[in-house]
Amino acid sequence: MNETLAGLRPEQRDALRLLGVTFFASGAFALFIRKSSQDQWAAFPKLLVLAIPCVLLYGLGTGLVRIGRPDAPGEERIVPPWRAAALVFALVLIPFMLFQLIDMLGGDAGKSGHNAWVFAVAAVAGAYAAFVHGLRWGALFGGLALIISWMAFWDAVVDPSATAVRWLFLIIGVVLAFAALSLDREDGREGTELMTAAGVAGLLAGITGLLVLATQFVASEVASAFGAEPDLSGAQQHQEWDIFLLVLALGLIWYGLRAVWRGPVYIGALALLAFIVSVGTELTSLFSGESPSGDLMGWPLLLLLVGGGALLAGLYGGGATRPRPDPPAGPASAPPPASG
Repeated sequence: MNETLAGLRPEQRDALRLLGVTFFASGAFALFIRKSSQDQWAAFPKLLVLAIPCVLLYGLGTGLVRIGRPDAPGEERIVPPWRAAALVFALVLIPFMLFQLIDMLGGDAGKSGHNAWVFAVAAVAGAYAAFVHGLRWGALFGGLALIISWMAFWDAVVDPSATAVRWLFLIIGVVLAFAALSLDREDGREGTELMTAAGVAGLLAGITGLLVLATQFVASEVASAFGAEPDLSGAQQHQEWDIFLLVLALGLIWYGLRAVWRGPVYIGALALLAFIVSVGTELTSLFSGESPSGDLMGWPLLLLLVGGGALLAGLYGGGATRPRPDPPAGPASAPPPASG
């Protein structure tokens, strides 16, 4: 058995490690859900079910824990997929573990104050893995956890309105974007991941009106069924937020196409889709109490004209193509000898 394991190639060992990480984390989650749904275990054993794989996988992912055969010279400088997977599972486990700790200590895990510090710890863990151990995925998880922690903190302090929530998303998005651009200037690989998180915050700020409308639509249908008037108050999707979604989409796509990883492109595509839905269904008219006109005028005509003009300018602009210069002439070759 030992001879068989010793003869494994590096890619075979990595495949086994990846399989082990995936199954081990999945088994921990499945056991926790099963024991929680059946209420068969006390809080402390359920905490151990989450804490043991969380600590082990985070240690393996960051390289703080080394078990078994050491890496060959040069392998320690490369982050293999199995370590990235171990980190992802560990970062997902951290909030569950901390919420279970709160439950074991008799606290209310649903309070916003607890959500704030739990996801702050997750953000620190992600940042440590990314900026100290070179696991760039940690920057994305850290940024997303920071957004949740930021929103939970303000929810615990002031209970913000829907309009305030929109601006809070915008503030944290700007902070993450500045951090990402600063890392780009320093050739940091984590900048793209932070820009993806910043794009998520910006997208949530831009579609707050859409989410409010969806919630109000369901509530209004229920209210109309009982003869009540629907409520269309709160954050609304005005023209300026449609423009914001369009600018956000273009900025993220432009940034992502020039980056090594394409995360910002995907978020930019979602922002563009939200913009198309908003202007296509004329949500601003609905919020103003008007019926959608369905006309060509407005955003459709503007987008068609600007897009068509830009496309034609790109296809025909730039002047005539310069002919390529002839390659320098080499030494003349002697004519072949005459036959005969």
